[in-house]
Amino acid sequence: MAGEALWQRSVLTANEGTYYIDTTRTIPTQQSDPYAGAPTDINVSTVECSQRRAQSPPVVANCQPRSVSGFMGGQTYYVLLSYAKSTTDITYQIYVGDNFDLSTVTGVAAYAPGIHLQVSKTLPSGWPASTTWLTPAPKLINGPDGKADILQVTVNLASFGPTNLLNPQNQAAGLCQPRAVCGWSSGSCTFMPVDTTDSRVAANPSVQARLQNACSRWAVKDLDFPNARLIGFSFTLPAAPNFVASDQYERPTPVAFLGTPAQPGWATLFKNTDVPPDKAAGGACFYSKIPGTTSGCPVSDPANTGPLN
Repeated sequence: MAGEALWQRSVLTANEGTYYIDTTRTIPTQQSDPYAGAPTDINVSTVECSQRRAQSPPVVANCQPRSVSGFMGGQTYYVLLSYAKSTTDITYQIYVGDNFDLSTVTGVAAYAPGIHLQVSKTLPSGWPASTTWLTPAPKLINGPDGKADILQVTVNLASFGPTNLLNPQNQAAGLCQPRAVCGWSSGSCTFMPVDTTDSRVAANPSVQARLQNACSRWAVKDLDFPNARLIGFSFTLPAAPNFVASDQYERPTPVAFLGTPAQPGWATLFKNTDVPPDKAAGGACFYSKIPGTTSGCPVSDPANTGPLN
């Protein structure tokens, strides 16, 4: 995912899923791992210069320091959601080592008064208490070694529902844009041009319908930075030797999605079109079954011998 070049790590996590945040990768491993480019590949520049020089013979090609993320004991880290809704219900699992203090897990709000994010444990006025949306309460679960050294945090924002703060169609969300053509009327975002004699509408009346659709549906579809804040949580890793990142394998054993709720939005399946000729056999885009579908949802785990079904 695209980021702000502020040394954050931005990734896409789907609602109603469970995700592992790997805190064990060391900085040298991240600098040398060929995932972003092998030292001998002259077609990429995301390779450490020291890795180029270490080849025999040395490789002469573009190189640059990699942006790495090393987790260290005694430091505080933040997990922030750029997009949040009152239906958000997502779980994160994080390796935290021994003797982790659960009291360091707390809800936070982040805002951007300038180019850099500022994080505060003091929540904005009108926000529900973080204990109502870090629920169930954060807990430690067993990792693959049987030790309770994995922090599990669920962010469930249902308590924001009554506040209307996460509703993208709330005027306070500020999504009814561009202001040159969109505005609020009777509680909804609608086509409201500043220039009522816009020549584009005069030349093609159907443009107005398309702009109305753009304002009323798409402009207020998704809310980022709700209430001018990012919602998230913070945690503090215990000091060494309780927490040490050494490229060890700590990922909990993955399990197949269990279907609770029964049909999350991202599990919606594609179906064939109802438009001829592709709705029937013989059509260029007709499929007797959706390509790649199986009887289950395989979950791969590098520590095991094969996928879990």
